[in-house]
Amino acid sequence: MAKNAATPRRAKQTNPATELAASVVAPLPARNEHSTSFSTQALFWRPHHPAMSPALGQLPFLFWLTETVRPRTIVQFGTGDGVVYMSLCQASERLGDSAICLGIQAEEPLLPPAMHTQHDAQYSDFSELRHGDVRTAAPQFSGEIDLLVLNQPLDADAAARFRNNWLPLLSSRSVILLCHPEKVFPDQEAREILFPARDRSIVFGPVSTGGHTVEVILHGKEQAERLVALASQRPGEHAYLVTRQVFNRLGQGIEAIQKAEDVQKERDSLHARLQSAQEQLKTRETELGDQRAEVGTAQKAEAAAVSRQAEMVARLFDLEQLLSEKSQQTILLGGQKAGLESRIAELQAQAATREAEHKAALEAVAALRAELETSSAAKSTLEAHFNTLKAGHEEQTRQTALLTERHEARVAEQKAEIEALHEQKSALEALRGEARAAQEELAEQIALLTKRYEAQAAEQKAEIEALHEQKAALETQLGEARTACDEQARQVTLLTERHEARVAEQKAEIEALHEQKAALEAQLGEARAAHDERIEDIALVTGKFNDDIIGLEAEIRALRDQKAALEKTAAEAGQLNGKHSDAAAKLKAEIETLRGQKAAIETQLREARAAHDERIADIAVLTGKYTDDTVKLRADLRAATAEVQQTQQMLAELQKTAGEELGRAVKALLPSGRNGLLVKKSTLPKLAKLLIDTGIVDPDWYLEHHTDVAAAGMDPAVHYVLHGAEEGRIPRRALEDAGRGIR
Repeated sequence: MAKNAATPRRAKQTNPATELAASVVAPLPARNEHSTSFSTQALFWRPHHPAMSPALGQLPFLFWLTETVRPRTIVQFGTGDGVVYMSLCQASERLGDSAICLGIQAEEPLLPPAMHTQHDAQYSDFSELRHGDVRTAAPQFSGEIDLLVLNQPLDADAAARFRNNWLPLLSSRSVILLCHPEKVFPDQEAREILFPARDRSIVFGPVSTGGHTVEVILHGKEQAERLVALASQRPGEHAYLVTRQVFNRLGQGIEAIQKAEDVQKERDSLHARLQSAQEQLKTRETELGDQRAEVGTAQKAEAAAVSRQAEMVARLFDLEQLLSEKSQQTILLGGQKAGLESRIAELQAQAATREAEHKAALEAVAALRAELETSSAAKSTLEAHFNTLKAGHEEQTRQTALLTERHEARVAEQKAEIEALHEQKSALEALRGEARAAQEELAEQIALLTKRYEAQAAEQKAEIEALHEQKAALETQLGEARTACDEQARQVTLLTERHEARVAEQKAEIEALHEQKAALEAQLGEARAAHDERIEDIALVTGKFNDDIIGLEAEIRALRDQKAALEKTAAEAGQLNGKHSDAAAKLKAEIETLRGQKAAIETQLREARAAHDERIADIAVLTGKYTDDTVKLRADLRAATAEVQQTQQMLAELQKTAGEELGRAVKALLPSGRNGLLVKKSTLPKLAKLLIDTGIVDPDWYLEHHTDVAAAGMDPAVHYVLHGAEEGRIPRRALEDAGRGIR
């Protein structure tokens, strides 16, 4: 070992607040005149590195042994759970001697992690840990070993190596400590070879159920008086029983304190876990509130989008109605135009007929004029022939006169006819003028109608184009609205999925919290059972302590009786005229000794009672605190359960509110025009189709989940618009799934 007795030591560290008060007196020694006191302060040292271990109850004896031996070098084979080795290091540091400690362990870890950290921080200046065992570890010491601890099994080969390599290093005042001797020496023959002298050993049995036996072998010849006296006690003797009783009580006290601390740690752990669960629950409630706010915002956005979409649909419907009326007006104007065109065609046909008649009349007049000219030429010819014949034949004159009269009558007739033709011509010209005027008037009317028609057609065309533009704009807006609605629906679906995922996570966490609650209740039950068992153990120890007190009181009474008997004997001896003066003096000395022993026993008894009462009070305080914390823990669990149920109820109401809000938004789509029900009836099919196209209503799902609608044979979308929206019915799967996830 690199370190030796000259290694500098740290300043001695003591903490009186961590030490137990001196509450148990030294054991009563053997009743003889050469008594040895075993009471030391080391009995009441409090372990700095306690842990539930089979060797925990033997620590008072180990502290006492270390203080009695005051070893300069300590070697331990098999550090195990570290309780024994760390206690020896603590004792060495407290005593302030320049001791060196060496712990040898074959397996990992050399010490439990927490103890290893404490060892390196507090004892590394005089303690060292090594890998190895009795076979492999080579002794490297400049001095001798005063305390050697065996805490690992030794077979025949290991025992031989131990005898050859390690026994020669033991000092003249060395002792060997066997932790659980049956485990160290499974072969008793090896033990007999190494340590044949049974009368130089001290054995302390288990302090409690499951504890280990320890045995101290006084190997060196020079041993402390207290060790020799303790080794000389034999089973069944009064001093043997009382000594082990006191050490056992001290060990049981340490175990009880450790168990109480473990219970406190368990309670603190349960309380911390409960607080963590409550904080997680609050966090989940906050997240749930945020999700509810997000869902509310999404629902408001969806309602606003639905409202805008409803306004656009109503406006589009009004524009379509106006376009239909304009189309009907255009059709009527087209009919009027066709009538006017046919009337114009008739008037043009009549004018053409009259013009043809006028042409025929003109042709007849021309023919009459030609005939008249022919007649005039014939008249001239006849006049010339008459003049020629007048001289020749009077008869011909008479005939000529007759022909002239006839001719004149015929000319008059022709003139009358010509005048009639002229009158007909004038009438025809008047008719022609009238026809032309009528034609011009008709042309003007046709031009005016054409202009009006063209203006109306241009206006209607402009209106139609404006309507088409408005329709295109509305369709664009409707497309944008549908896109926005789809986007919002997607966002709502995404939020719903996230919400469902979070709700599922929260349900899982709530189930985990319930499981933790059940586990905590189970652990609480186990802790309560362990606490009750520990109370019973304490009551048993208290009963034993009271029995011991009764035994001590009986011994005191016996001593008093002996004192009385001795006083009586002394009185009788005094009456013998001074005879046997030496015997009387001896008796008086014994009486004084007994009085001193009585006073010491009474003092010890009072201190033991005071310590016992103090421990009972501490246990009562711990029990009350444990009970209060248990009640508080149950109240916290009940409050957490109530909060979880309230949160679930609020989430269930959220799904109902979502259905009602969607219903109000859908009802806003219905127009409230002058026609009332007729407008609704004309709008319902389009609105129902719009609700189905936009995905607000799922027809199959609606009929499947609202059987009364399917039984009535109503259209699902129409039923939802007329009744379902107002009743708050759920129109599609997404809201139902969200509600199911919330529940």
